[in-house]
Amino acid sequence: MKEDEILELAQQGKLPHEIAEELGILERQVYLWSPGSWYADPKADEQALSEKPLCLEVSYYTQQQLDAGLNGHYDEEQRLLRRLKKCWLKSFQEYHGTEMDLF
Repeated sequence: MKEDEILELAQQGKLPHEIAEELGILERQVYLWSPGSWYADPKADEQALSEKPLCLEVSYYTQQQLDAGLNGHYDEEQRLLRRLKKCWLKSFQEYHGTEMDLF
């Protein structure tokens, strides 16, 4: 199961691009396929817990991605992906006590 592999590699300290390379997937899939627990960790992003569940955002992102070419929802797709990255990296930083900026 990819989400378990993604989480295991992240916990080893591998960055999203390294995880994607090792698993043979795209970097954005690392953010989309990471388990919800990685995003929902209260230490990582308390505000996310008060908002709609991130799994709904991922589903919405997937739909926006499908619609992007036809209906021009590219900006919304990118906004959601940036949010996923932010939450993922905050969890990574909390887990490893590191600082990084991948934006």
